[in-house]
Amino acid sequence: MKTITHFLNTALALFIAAASLNAQNDSVSTTLSALPDYDTGSGMAARVNTLTIALDPSSIHGKPGQTIGWAFKLKWESNAGDRLSLATSTCVGDLSSVSNGEYTDIIGVIGGNVDGHVAAGTSWDAAFVSNTQGLGYVTISPSATPGAQFFGEIRVNFSIHDNSAGLGKYLATRSVTLPVVITVDEPDPVMAQDQIITVEAIPAKTVGDPPFTIVASSSSGLPVEIYSTFPDICTVEGNTATIHSAGTCVIMIEQAGNAAFHEAPPVSQSFVISKQAAEITLTGSEERTFTGSAQSFGTTTTPSSLPVTVLYNGEETEPVNPGIYIATALIDDPTYEGSAEGILTITDVSPPSDTTFEDWLSENFTTQEIEDPAITSQTADPESDGQNNLFEYAFDFDPKSNSSASARNSLLRMAEITAEANSVVFEIPSETRADLTFIVQGSSDMTASSWREIARREGDGEWTGSAEVFTAPPSGGRTQILVTESMQPPLVSSQFYRIKVIKDSGGN
Repeated sequence: MKTITHFLNTALALFIAAASLNAQNDSVSTTLSALPDYDTGSGMAARVNTLTIALDPSSIHGKPGQTIGWAFKLKWESNAGDRLSLATSTCVGDLSSVSNGEYTDIIGVIGGNVDGHVAAGTSWDAAFVSNTQGLGYVTISPSATPGAQFFGEIRVNFSIHDNSAGLGKYLATRSVTLPVVITVDEPDPVMAQDQIITVEAIPAKTVGDPPFTIVASSSSGLPVEIYSTFPDICTVEGNTATIHSAGTCVIMIEQAGNAAFHEAPPVSQSFVISKQAAEITLTGSEERTFTGSAQSFGTTTTPSSLPVTVLYNGEETEPVNPGIYIATALIDDPTYEGSAEGILTITDVSPPSDTTFEDWLSENFTTQEIEDPAITSQTADPESDGQNNLFEYAFDFDPKSNSSASARNSLLRMAEITAEANSVVFEIPSETRADLTFIVQGSSDMTASSWREIARREGDGEWTGSAEVFTAPPSGGRTQILVTESMQPPLVSSQFYRIKVIKDSGGN
């Protein structure tokens, strides 16, 4: 503040001094003295040189960061014909020095005499003097406050030579000082620029991980706003994210902009939060006996006491009937996850049926029908459905009802045929017929002599033969049988299979 006041007082004093020399307070008119007299031919005469110089204008306006200068009005008069050349200038007061430290012949540059001097009687009205010429210019600070005023002086140095040959004889160097006022205007409106947001990728997290920092910024340098679109999964305070539960959390980053920058396109960043791993152990025997009640596995977990859901063949209902059930145990907890699998087998161990073929005939035919072999013999087909009585007995069909084709076809169907092995699946009643023998045969062309035996079971005994046999636990009154025959050497022709049933003598 003291410096500004000093400059202000100095500038006012300069204004007063200038006004005493000339009616205009932006110009100086002075008669130069202490110069040698000149030869008139009849004696020495007093030398009178007068310079009138003015800024046009002296009070100018400029914007922060702008470089501004002045035009000059000049008039040079000399009764001896002396010549003038302008040298350097200096800005003082509130104005920064702009002297280039070298001689600058302004008049010669703009349009003086050939030798770069101004002859007596010359008037000159210059346009703006560019800053490359070094005479009277300043650059306003980019941080200058609009409306502020700065006071200072332009001090112009010049030299005088007489009109003798060449550059003439040097006579003197003088300077004049002109006051100047600069008013700072409002800067030009700034066109808003675009900005973009960048954010570092967020790696996958696990429930229980500590809070972490989201690294995001805008190209404008303006602060960004970060928030979570799923606050039940994770939240954000400032740039710190906190995990609450498992799931996918989506983070949004925005920057609203200001007068200098447009709003930034929002950016999203998502990351997956996994549950912590836990272990499940299925407890209880995998082999169960049919009891008529629901049966299931027990479970233990690590960490302990976590809630667990167990599915049996994809269903929550605990199994009752004989069969094979794939058990899948899943932890149902917001923090932990884990699974386990097992196989629960429920087997019906009821004793083999002691029902005979004769008992079966009595249950399904009248006494009169039983006495007629065309109706009740093993090979008879009373309902003409293509299946004789022994087949109907073996597979528990109604001998007086035409069995549907789909029901008969479901008894024997191919499961898989490859170059190395063939598999065939068929079903028999769960209650084993003790008086029957089941024989599985295979053939490549179905000629009578080509049929070969690959598996056999008598009554409720074990399966024997060259093929591998797997018997599933009973289900729905039926037992499924899987027979697999190895094709060694590999056969390329088609393979055919059939089931033969024998009782005592005769058969199907």
